[in-house]
Amino acid sequence: LQPDDVVTIAPIPLARIWMVDRFARNGELFMPEGASLAQAIASAGGAVLTLPPSLEPSDPTFYQDAEVVVRRGSAATRLKLNDVDALTAFTVAAGDTITVELPRTIKVTVTGESPNPGEKVWREGTELSRVIAAAQGAGPQGTLQGVLVLRGAEVFVVNAAERLGGRPSPPF
Repeated sequence: LQPDDVVTIAPIPLARIWMVDRFARNGELFMPEGASLAQAIASAGGAVLTLPPSLEPSDPTFYQDAEVVVRRGSAATRLKLNDVDALTAFTVAAGDTITVELPRTIKVTVTGESPNPGEKVWREGTELSRVIAAAQGAGPQGTLQGVLVLRGAEVFVVNAAERLGGRPSPPF
């Protein structure tokens, strides 16, 4: 070096991305170019998957279907949150907006002659047989051969004994 030389260390090129909604730290994040989606999620403090107690799902596998959605321009890429290999292989880019989406839920209330009636939260598309099984079926004074399903102003009479017995029955 010569007298009065100035040495400047170049900064690492950074990609500005946005972590939105279900992260410990939401907002703007600067990641080194070439960083993986897994690194970005870790830098945001990880995903936060809890729901309010009144919306806690009855299905123990519910959170396994959480997806990370990366919006890049008009395109959206969806990856399973628990697929570490895919999250590690995916490279974030400047301008990405990253969110976590949980499966859609529905509230279902079981009433009548059931040992475990009550309102529970289920994943959208859950089969009637799973809801009845979680309510422990029919009590000693109940039957599954004429289960009433009320949906808005419509009423369906379903032979749930067939559904629980493994025989297919038409959807309602």
